[in-house]
Amino acid sequence: MNNTPKMSDEKRLKNAYRLLSDMEQRMIELEKDNKRSANEPIAIVGMSCRFPGGCNSPDQYWDLLKSGKNVISEVPKGRWDMGRYFDPDKNVPNKSYSKWGGFIDDISSFDPLFFNISPKEAEVMDPQHRLFLEECWHAFEDAGYSSNTLSEMNCGVYVGVYTQEYSELLNADPH
Repeated sequence: MNNTPKMSDEKRLKNAYRLLSDMEQRMIELEKDNKRSANEPIAIVGMSCRFPGGCNSPDQYWDLLKSGKNVISEVPKGRWDMGRYFDPDKNVPNKSYSKWGGFIDDISSFDPLFFNISPKEAEVMDPQHRLFLEECWHAFEDAGYSSNTLSEMNCGVYVGVYTQEYSELLNADPH
């Protein structure tokens, strides 16, 4: 249970406003350094996300943030072998001493044929890459674009990914 005092909505909004103002000021400084126009056009027309707690859209994520709900949960059954990877003693090497984390839903429902990927290739794809493809597709849907117009568009997809354990696991045991 989280014992952190709950922040008021007003304080959260003031903090968010302050952070946005700080980022805007930093962006202006960087643009001056790069001799770019501070009014260079950019548009975000589609967004997508997948977070713990069943947050599968930006609106759901915003609602989660506003509610302050804690979506950290115990490791779901079938996610990993607790007997093999868990030990409550944090000094035991190569073990996790926590059974808690932020877990997203439905990670195994990837449809490789939808993305013209063979099922065999999909088996060895990093799950984050599969999620990336799905969320890119959702972002284009959110923007109102259809698949037959994407190849003619001048656009970019930007993503944040944190870790790459899957490639390390494959390298350790490719079979």
